[in-house]
Amino acid sequence: MAIRETIRKGFRDAKDKLLHSRIFRVRKEPKVAKRTMYATLLSREDIAKRVAELGEEISRAYAGQDLIVVCVLKGSSLFFADLVRVIQGVKIRFEFLGVKSYEGETSSGVVEITLSTCPVTLVSGRA
Repeated sequence: MAIRETIRKGFRDAKDKLLHSRIFRVRKEPKVAKRTMYATLLSREDIAKRVAELGEEISRAYAGQDLIVVCVLKGSSLFFADLVRVIQGVKIRFEFLGVKSYEGETSSGVVEITLSTCPVTLVSGRA
């Protein structure tokens, strides 16, 4: 019996040393983001109404003209789609521009163009 207890105690001691060594250090649980409650600042209806108003203003200001509309991907794509749908009486050409200024969660401070369907010569000299 004494031998068996000695072996068990030896295993427990070895296990404890292993778990507390640098190799098998027990990590703390990662912090979990707290749930945040957000307030609605503008309703869908208010946003749709303002987009329609902007579309009407653009339609009046550029009636009968050719207009190049540039969408900055990806964040503005839904707004862009809604806006160009309500513009009337204007010949529209769509162009897209991808930009990047973040590496992970940190801003690099430099805006990099990642995609462009819009040649610079196409928009040069246009106001």
